[in-house]
Amino acid sequence: MRTRRRFRHPPIDEDCILLINRLAARNHQEGTGGPFAALVVEAETGRIRSAGVDMVLAFGLSSAHAEVVALSLAQAGPGSWDLDAPVGPALELVVNRRTCVMRYSAATWSGVRRLFMTAHGPEVEDLTGLDEGPMREDSHAHGRR
Repeated sequence: MRTRRRFRHPPIDEDCILLINRLAARNHQEGTGGPFAALVVEAETGRIRSAGVDMVLAFGLSSAHAEVVALSLAQAGPGSWDLDAPVGPALELVVNRRTCVMRYSAATWSGVRRLFMTAHGPEVEDLTGLDEGPMREDSHAHGRR
């Protein structure tokens, strides 16, 4: 059995949130997808491992959401789907809004240690017009234990 690394949860950097919002806005302005973006970051340092934007419309794929794109790119680097490898830094997924069940599950299976949503209330659905569907009560601050 593998030993879990312990780390403090530093506050998500304001620059990280600004970057996510800029990527999401640019994606929507370019017409390649919805106003959604995600980053995979190292938990201790905040170093960005990968970034993803919503590509559902551009690729014609229902699973090409920002989180899935960012996680896939992070997994391609080390060549493993498990981002909770015993060596290397602990990773977190930062997104610019509440996730749906599919994206929440992708985050859980990926091995990231925490899912941080910069927005998670009903106002996100009001702004986008998208119904994200049912979600667990504690989904706004997911962390693997």
